[in-house]
Amino acid sequence: MGKTWPRRWSAAVVAVLCLLVGLSSNSGAAVPSAASAYFVDQNGTVTAFVDSDNGATTIPVGSQKIAPPGAPITAVRTAGGLSAFTVGNDGTVLKTCPTQGTVPVTDPGAAPRGAKLVAAAADGKLRLAIGGQPGFTLFMEVIDPCGTTGPKPPPAKIIVPWAPPGGDFAMATLTDGRTMLAAIDVDGALHVLWVSPTGALSDAVLSATGVATPGEPIAVTPKSDATPDTLLLFYTGLDGRVYEVRPAAPGTPVPHPAAGDAPAGARLAAATGPAGNFVAYVSKSGAVTVLPSDPTGGWQPGFQATATGIAPAGAGIAGTAAFDDDFYCGNGPRPVKIKVGPHGPGPGAVWPAGPPNMVGPTTEFAA
Repeated sequence: MGKTWPRRWSAAVVAVLCLLVGLSSNSGAAVPSAASAYFVDQNGTVTAFVDSDNGATTIPVGSQKIAPPGAPITAVRTAGGLSAFTVGNDGTVLKTCPTQGTVPVTDPGAAPRGAKLVAAAADGKLRLAIGGQPGFTLFMEVIDPCGTTGPKPPPAKIIVPWAPPGGDFAMATLTDGRTMLAAIDVDGALHVLWVSPTGALSDAVLSATGVATPGEPIAVTPKSDATPDTLLLFYTGLDGRVYEVRPAAPGTPVPHPAAGDAPAGARLAAATGPAGNFVAYVSKSGAVTVLPSDPTGGWQPGFQATATGIAPAGAGIAGTAAFDDDFYCGNGPRPVKIKVGPHGPGPGAVWPAGPPNMVGPTTEFAA
C-alpha cells in the first residue's frame, strides 16, 4: 500500500515560492489568552470564543470584511495560547493570537481567497499548509505565531496530484520532524503524504478506493496514551459510519469503523484528553453526535450531545477535551458552546455565545 515517490518527481514536486513575509501589529485588538475557539463571522471578522464558568462569549478580533464570511479557519495551541489562521479577501494569510490580534503573515495574493488550510505544532515549531490551485498545497513553517517576528523561510510548493482541487485535508507534525498531510484522494481513498525534515516525500494509501467522497473533511488527533507520535485519523464513509485509522502504526493500517449517521461530507471535530479521544459531527437529524474511543483505539458507545436540530446536518464544528468535552458550532444564525462531561454521556449544556446573524450554514470553526 505504501510507496516512495519516483525520482522524476523529486525536482518537480518541491519548488520554492518566494514570498515577502511581514507582520503588522495594527490590524486588530488582542484577544484574551483564554480564547478557546475561532470562526469568521458573517461580517468577515475573525471572532474568538472566550469561555466562562457558565458558558462563553464571542469577541471580534480585528477589522470587518477582512475575510470571506464563514471562511475556512484553523487553530493550533502553542506556548502563547490558541492561535488561528485564515486567508483574507485579498489572498493574505492572516494569523490571530492572544497578544497581537489579527495580523498578516504574507503579502496579498499568497493564497486563493477562501482557501482551505490546516496548522499543526510539535516541539515549538508550527507548520501551516494551505490549499491552492488544483494539485498543489502551499506549505510553510512559522515560528511561534505569537513570538517575536523575524525572517521566515519561504513557503514550498508541494505537488499533490492525488488531492482533489479545493478539497479538505488534515496535517500533523511529529517529534522527529516529519509532517503528515492526509486527504480523501480523487479515487475516494484515504491517502497520506509524509514529508521528512530534509524534504523527502513518500505516500501511502490507507483504505480501499471508493470508501469516501473525494476531498471530504477529515480530522486528526494524537492518540491519548504514552506512545509518542501515535496519530488517529477520522473520516466518514459513504455508508454514514465514521472510520478511525492509525497512519503511523506498523504495517498497513486497517480502517476501524463505528456505527453512526454522519451525512456525506460532514465536518468532523477530533480531540484527545485524559479520558481518551473523540470525534464529533452534526448528524443527519441536526444533533451533535460524539463517538469516543479509549486509549487503545477501541470505540466506546456513542451518544448525542444535544437535541436534534441544533445545527444543519454536517455543519462546521470544533471540539476540545482538556477537561470536559467542549464543542463549538452554529445553532441557526447564532454561535453556541456545548459542554458535556468527559466523553458523556450526553446531552450536554448548550449556551448561546453571541447575537443572531453571526454565523451561516457553512461557517467553519476551529479550536
